[in-house]
Amino acid sequence: MTVRGIGSFMMLLIGVAFLIAGSVLTFWFGLPMRRQALASVSWPTTEGRITRSQLQETFGKGGTSRTAYVEYDYALDGREFVGSRVWIGDGYSSSPGTEHRAAVKRYPAGRQVQVYYDPEDPAESVLEPGSTWSGSMLLLMGMVFLSLGCLLVMAVLLPLLFVIVMAASASSGSGGDMRDFDRPPLPSSRSPAGPAGGDRAALRPRPDDGDDGITIG
Repeated sequence: MTVRGIGSFMMLLIGVAFLIAGSVLTFWFGLPMRRQALASVSWPTTEGRITRSQLQETFGKGGTSRTAYVEYDYALDGREFVGSRVWIGDGYSSSPGTEHRAAVKRYPAGRQVQVYYDPEDPAESVLEPGSTWSGSMLLLMGMVFLSLGCLLVMAVLLPLLFVIVMAASASSGSGGDMRDFDRPPLPSSRSPAGPAGGDRAALRPRPDDGDDGITIG
């Protein structure tokens, strides 16, 4: 296999990997999260209470990342539930974590809150319904991976497809019946001019222009 062939093969593998990763992010995580965020606006509400609220910090070489952990409980039809989502898509860390600091400040422990819950699955709840940029991040990442994967795969397969089409076209163009070139030409259907079919006027004796003075006895 040539170096160019190896490069094309690796590009194809990377493109397929991007397509798989993009499909998982888009259809397994991104779209369901996006749909749930949009649907949460119309969820019913119930009374709840914040039981725990703190800013969690993780120290690493790249700096300190922060995330909010807010826990609350609520009751429905005599059943107790515990939720820990402020908004759909809040399970990420960031630095400096301004949005997480604000969430902890908005929901201190002991505060009474309105809890939005999924009527089909009451264990799914949120304090702030609706779509956010973080809730759409996985969907956007999945679409980017899908686009890159499509471009890489097409960059490998389209030239190959073009070569196959051109080869098939050339093969069909050179596969005609060569017997026509070896066949002698057919005689013309037009008869040559002659006594039977020519100009009879041309065969008539021409009248003498004058008497040449010779008398035959």
